[in-house]
Amino acid sequence: MHRLLAAVALVAAVLALALPAAPARAAEPATVEASGEAAITGNKILAKERALEDALRNAVEQAAGTLVSSETRTKDHQLVSDKILTRASGYVKSYEVLETRQDGQAIKVRVRAKVGMEQLADDLAAIGITLSRKGMPRLALLIAEQRIDEIRPAAWWGAHGGGGAGAGGLKVDQRVAENTLIAAWQPAGFTFVDMDALAGQVRQAGIVTADLSAEQVREIKNLSGCDVVITGSAVATKEHDVSGMMEQVSGILSKVTGATCTATISVRALNADNGEILAAVEASERSYDKSPLACGRDATSKATKKMAASLQEKLLGTWSRQLDAGARMTLKVAGVDTLGVLNALMGALKEKVRGVKEVQQRRFGGGSADLDVTVTGSAQAFASELEEQLVKGRRVEVTGLSANAIELRLVK
Repeated sequence: MHRLLAAVALVAAVLALALPAAPARAAEPATVEASGEAAITGNKILAKERALEDALRNAVEQAAGTLVSSETRTKDHQLVSDKILTRASGYVKSYEVLETRQDGQAIKVRVRAKVGMEQLADDLAAIGITLSRKGMPRLALLIAEQRIDEIRPAAWWGAHGGGGAGAGGLKVDQRVAENTLIAAWQPAGFTFVDMDALAGQVRQAGIVTADLSAEQVREIKNLSGCDVVITGSAVATKEHDVSGMMEQVSGILSKVTGATCTATISVRALNADNGEILAAVEASERSYDKSPLACGRDATSKATKKMAASLQEKLLGTWSRQLDAGARMTLKVAGVDTLGVLNALMGALKEKVRGVKEVQQRRFGGGSADLDVTVTGSAQAFASELEEQLVKGRRVEVTGLSANAIELRLVK
């Protein structure tokens, strides 16, 4: 019921976005002030450019949030998406740099930007439509992390995970990547499974690393009910110590020490029903801080935000292509007692069900069969079409439904 209400709210938000706005209002840019920063890694000019990009990205994020909240009047489904932010410069019509300053080993920039709202509204609506057509997929995150003071990534769900530092496992602040990804995607309507509650069952299933087999991916689905598994690792490392830097504190110049560091995150989004790779992304970012551990966390957070933008764009692109050109869906069929009934079902799928492009038999025996069907449109629409069919005098009853799989039985 909660997923249904969320879907209804999201569709309402999408429809609100899709309604034509007054031409003058749609064409008028929004003026936004925002700040950005970037670590100095030997080249101040490059750091200024990256800080400016960060500021413009933040300006578009503010404009997107204002647009959606004003047109949809909904707080929980803002549709503010990193897919939009990855193309931030394309929405900025003009900007003025209000301030540029160095803060330790970082450059900070403040801008006043004019953001074009018409194209931004169209793209936000497209994101919501894709999510709704896919049936609001549920995501499970299993991202191992390596802190700046560690030598290998630690999986919180692994053999030593969840016990805290005293158990030789994960520290409490080492879920930076997962928390950052959730914060970036939840406002866009994505739903995440609470994997913490399932950590013990995941370990008992022998899943202790981020390198998952197709069978382990399916086991995670069975445990959590997710549609997509996002797995990978985030590694933070210190580049070098910085000493002798001058910093002004309360009007007094003093020497400070710190560190520059880099973080790299590599993830894959997998179809939870069959382990198929839907999207894969790697991203890196640098940071500076007086605390090496804080430097590592900040670099990991920045790398994750960068990854989240690219991964969301690729994942939504994959789903959009599947919806329009056809996606592979698994059918688990009960009540198939003879080969003749199976052939009749496959024939009905090819000839009578709209959107079906290909049907392949994977298994048959014991009164059941597994089929792979390439079909356009959503799983919900496909399931509704199936229930309208008769196969050798047998009714089709759908008994289970997810974004990638349908369970059904043939009833005499």
